[in-house]
Amino acid sequence: MNRLKQILALMVLLVFGGYHVACFVQYRDFAHTWRPSLLTGTNVFWLARWKMFTGLSTWHTEPEFQVRYIDTESGELSDWTHFPMAERYPARWESGYRWERPAVYKRQNVLEKFLELPCRQDNVVVVRMIKHRWKATLGQLEQPKKRYKSEPVGGLRCDQSLPSPKGIRL
Repeated sequence: MNRLKQILALMVLLVFGGYHVACFVQYRDFAHTWRPSLLTGTNVFWLARWKMFTGLSTWHTEPEFQVRYIDTESGELSDWTHFPMAERYPARWESGYRWERPAVYKRQNVLEKFLELPCRQDNVVVVRMIKHRWKATLGQLEQPKKRYKSEPVGGLRCDQSLPSPKGIRL
């Protein structure tokens, strides 16, 4: 009876390990698609993509939008001024501000759509996005700006016409 329990435990362990190896292979090969498994025809390896918690980053990243506008009284171009993007375009409750996602920093076509939003305001001539980063210490409430970096991500003249987005509406 004891030998049977050991064999059964070993089989469960082998099936469990084999499933995780299959999840690893599935995720490695098809990490950026939602295709079902080639072996079964259904997505039985969904655990390979599921995250219970968000990843912990050791950096804080905060975007800032700045604009230059034509002053109505003098008719001259202003200095770079902070644009309150969060006040004008509020966050969605389930996902926060869309312009804070890494895809915005990495892909110019995504960034341009957010740079167009301040251009809808009166007298705005130029818009740019600045990415502020500083080192975070995990587990601390207060986060002083250690190793602070500030870099421009992209800019847009408001008189430019951008192509409309192409893709599939989900």
